[in-house]
Amino acid sequence: MEKQKDEIIVLDIETAPIKFAEQYVTPKPAPDHYKKPEVIEAWNRSAKRKALDVAALDPDLCRIVALGTMDVSTGLVTAQIAKDANTEKELLRSFWQRLTRNATLLGYNVIQFDLPVMLRRSMYLQVDAPHLDLHKYRRSERVVDLMLDLSFSGSISYRSLGWYARRFDLPSHQSEASVDGAMIPSLVGDGDWEAVVRHVQDDVVMTAELAQRLDVIPQQRIRRDDVQNCLTC
Repeated sequence: MEKQKDEIIVLDIETAPIKFAEQYVTPKPAPDHYKKPEVIEAWNRSAKRKALDVAALDPDLCRIVALGTMDVSTGLVTAQIAKDANTEKELLRSFWQRLTRNATLLGYNVIQFDLPVMLRRSMYLQVDAPHLDLHKYRRSERVVDLMLDLSFSGSISYRSLGWYARRFDLPSHQSEASVDGAMIPSLVGDGDWEAVVRHVQDDVVMTAELAQRLDVIPQQRIRRDDVQNCLTC
């Protein structure tokens, strides 16, 4: 009997600030030489906006709004959205339950961002989650982070996923993405969930292509699930 291959899941999440993030952020105060009230007010608005933008990347101040994955055995890219905390809770519970004991998670900056956010959100939402070794200087048997691999665990400068997509001339970079990750909170605020789904799928495809280029996963056709089906997950 042929031995069953271990599961490999390519992973990416999108985040936005939690509802009351402004209660926890500390905007940078206006410089002392600012004297006019209208100038100070404009500064304060800008500083608050910037602080909230950063909150979308803070595991304690963000929430997961989309989770994209690719099952390497099938090449199928799917995505789920979480419009509220209840949906996010079910999304996380379903994902953790999906993992087998020998499953490997693969992503870009997944050790310093995606997985810490998922684990922290699981704590806040009281969802059982597995123990994962996220030490960036010690290679985990269950987690592969392409950003750490390409930077030799931080020995050289980190670069973005999009940068390496351009440098390696990956197929996914041949058509420029219309959505940047920094736009996700605004898209969520506008209710443009289709754009959110497309972006998280784009990042999963780009990560999978990069992993193929680096011979981390086998070459295969990558297929996207229908966006409308993803929106109903």
